[in-house]
Parts: sequence; structure tokens; C-alpha cells
Amino acid sequence: MKRDTKDMFQVIGGLLLIISGIILGLWLGLWVMFIGGIVGVIDALKVTPIEAMPIAINIIKIVCASFVGVIAGYCLIIPGFYLFSK
Repeated sequence: MKRDTKDMFQVIGGLLLIISGIILGLWLGLWVMFIGGIVGVIDALKVTPIEAMPIAINIIKIVCASFVGVIAGYCLIIPGFYLFSK
């Protein structure tokens, strides 16, 4: 392959990794952890004998949502920037 074609594939691959890292971070942090935690707390409060463990687990999910989303996103964004900058 020519050098220009290889560089073009690296740039496209880097952009795809960056975009998918952003999508992964938003999905995991916002949807799974934050919204899932809120729904889990509501479901745990609807049960007749209210237990503390499901409520505590879902509150921890809500509190850790941004951290998990950022870490999951960076797992793809950092390699994407490395490929994109080469």
C-alpha cells in the first residue's frame, strides 16, 4: 500500500475510535449507570418489603455514573487520538 493510503486508513480508524468512544461513554455512563440507577431505585422502592441492598447498589450506580462513562470512553478515545495524530 502507498503511504498516503495507509495514512488515510489511520485517520479514518482514529476518527471511528474517537466517535465510538464518545458513544460508548455516553451510553454506559448516562443510560446504563445513571438512568438505570434511577429506575432501579424506583423499582426497589415499589417492593412491599423494602430492602436496603438494592437501593444502595443503585445509588452507588448513580454516584459513579460519570466516572464509569469517562473511563469507558477514554479506553477508545485515547487510541483513536494516537492513530489520528500519526
